[in-house]
Amino acid sequence: MRDPLMHSSFSEERLLELVCRYDEMVYDGKSAYFDIDELEELIDHHLILNDYDEANQVIEYGLSIHDNHPTLMGRKAKLLIYQGECQEALNILESIAIKEAEHLSIEAEAYLAKGDIIKARTLFIEFINLHPNKDQVFLCHDIALYLNNNCAHESAIIILENGLKIYPEQLDLLQEQAYSYEQLGELDKAIELYNLLLDKDPFKFSAWFLLGSLYYNNNNYRDALEAFDFAIAIEPDNEIGWLQKGHCLFYLDLFKDAIVAYEFYLARHENDSNVKLFLAECYENLEEYEIALEHYKAS
Repeated sequence: MRDPLMHSSFSEERLLELVCRYDEMVYDGKSAYFDIDELEELIDHHLILNDYDEANQVIEYGLSIHDNHPTLMGRKAKLLIYQGECQEALNILESIAIKEAEHLSIEAEAYLAKGDIIKARTLFIEFINLHPNKDQVFLCHDIALYLNNNCAHESAIIILENGLKIYPEQLDLLQEQAYSYEQLGELDKAIELYNLLLDKDPFKFSAWFLLGSLYYNNNNYRDALEAFDFAIAIEPDNEIGWLQKGHCLFYLDLFKDAIVAYEFYLARHENDSNVKLFLAECYENLEEYEIALEHYKAS
């Protein structure tokens, strides 16, 4: 899973050049020097790819020329968290003489992985508060996303509430908060927040889609259909929106309309055998048995 707490400051082209230069040093013996920012970028690149051996190789190389550098020690701790060695990661963080702000975030990740959600949340809030307000809104969103990815939904809500106090009009925070409540099963609150978001920005595709998905997952197909219709009106070529619309129509017994939606989707995903089955059932329910049989065979 992509770690939302890691952000690249390098362009794709610059990162590729950096990886090639490092590989040439390791495998071809070419002389090269890498500063801390470059080493950090290389380590994160391998962590994102779940290539822990390569990440560790870069860390050890970096520490051999930048002895006990706080940034590299922090990345070593992060790697250990990924490998399930959380206490060892905490020991390394404790040993760092000159602390950097990011070490608080890494420490929070370690406690979250250990199951101490309250300690993790406290550290994340401390980390956020070290930054100016203009940066806090983005940190609140990324940390809440990370917490939600790790099923710490109540803590995500608290982080998002703090962000919304600073920037109440920040719609990404509001959307993530609605998602958090949805994951907690507080569906009325989630619907309230999605609708509040859509009152502020009625053309936000993701909000309509998520609201439709919420209704759909609770068998409220008519309201789900309305939400997906709004989503498709905003992004007419979004095939997943058409697919979900097709499912709503199918469960509402509106088979002719469902066929239109499914065919739009299948024109772009012709090998999706599961959707072909739904299409076949539509024709069967319309008593068009020969066409239904063709689609059953195709699935």
